[in-house]
Amino acid sequence: MENPGSGDKDTFNIQLQAAMTHIKLAKAAEQKDKYELAMKHYHDAASKLMELVRSEADPEKKKVFMKHINESISSAGFLKTVVKDKKNQMVAT
Repeated sequence: MENPGSGDKDTFNIQLQAAMTHIKLAKAAEQKDKYELAMKHYHDAASKLMELVRSEADPEKKKVFMKHINESISSAGFLKTVVKDKKNQMVAT
């Protein structure tokens, strides 16, 4: 990885903030029973965090990013099941 200059550091901070914002939006949508929207935000957060993992050299930061990626993917997977179950329930009625 290149030595981060101020531009690289700004880009990194923007990407990190965007990922964390997607997680916050996902949790808010989930609380409002907007599961498909929450699932999309979790996917977007995981994607942005994965970009950060690829560009990060510090193993401790990678570890933290991977924790958030795993949580986002798990939450998205759970919500996918919830959405599928709700759609099946609507079809059955």
